[in-house]
Amino acid sequence: MQAVLTVREEKARFERSGEIPDGALAAGLPALRKLQEAWRAQTAAVPREQAQKIVAVSQRYLQSLANLQKALAARNDAGGVAGVQAEKERLLGNNVVREALAALPPANPVPPPPAPLVPPVRAPPTVEKLGDYTFYPPGREPAAKELRVLRLEFPSADRRAAQFFYELQAAVYSHKRDLYDRDSRTTYSITTTIPRITLSVKNRAVGEGSQLVVEYYSRRVARMNSLRHEKSEVIPLPAMARGWILTVEGEGVRLTNEKLMIAPREFYGLIVSLFDAGGALLFQQCTSTALAPNCRATLPEAAAPAGAADELTPGRKAPP
Repeated sequence: MQAVLTVREEKARFERSGEIPDGALAAGLPALRKLQEAWRAQTAAVPREQAQKIVAVSQRYLQSLANLQKALAARNDAGGVAGVQAEKERLLGNNVVREALAALPPANPVPPPPAPLVPPVRAPPTVEKLGDYTFYPPGREPAAKELRVLRLEFPSADRRAAQFFYELQAAVYSHKRDLYDRDSRTTYSITTTIPRITLSVKNRAVGEGSQLVVEYYSRRVARMNSLRHEKSEVIPLPAMARGWILTVEGEGVRLTNEKLMIAPREFYGLIVSLFDAGGALLFQQCTSTALAPNCRATLPEAAAPAGAADELTPGRKAPP
């Protein structure tokens, strides 16, 4: 009889409040306690599931916008590109999307806590130097001949969500020198490929001590199955607030090709990764899906000298 009374009281209480707080959990009736905990677990999952749906739909929409923007850029449609960019910014600033991102558990690796919701600020109007690197705000980059824009891909689906917080753009240009070795009577060339990386900080700040890692890959001329990790370059970043856009050039990679070489090599592509001061991966993209198996979530121990790494075959990871 006491159990019947307890269930009746709980039914009346729930009809009035519609909630089951900790203080209402049944202590002496296991069957009722099990029902209460099942209800709490199911209702707690509803906001998370809804947030997952919102983020998934937003990711697909953002990817479609990115594809459209590339197609318009290929047609030199500046007005269309600007319109798509405005729509991307509107989506990234949407409160529903931002709340859905905040409701989801952090992905692995754990991103830093969100910055305070303050109006975005523009990049500083002056050029900034940090160590051996120079960072340029939009429009202040030095001129470069034959600058070739690289298409960046996400190495995996789980790393795509970070596009709500950061954006990378990459381009390269090359310097070539033809030389003659009198001793061997051999003509050869040295080609230096220099990357220009632009980092846009959208909805999360980049803290002091963060680093941009650029990994260079080469291949035998016209052979996709001969990828080789040439070097890793670690670029220290200044602290960047939300809304900042900065461009930096890497030191590049040099490849020497002799005319008599059986298998001359050429620059193939890049892996660009953003790490926070604690070494956690924040954002990562590569210039080809063929490089995706070599993308790592940890900082390299040291930058390897050019040409010192082993040749890679598809599916084999780069050495740490």
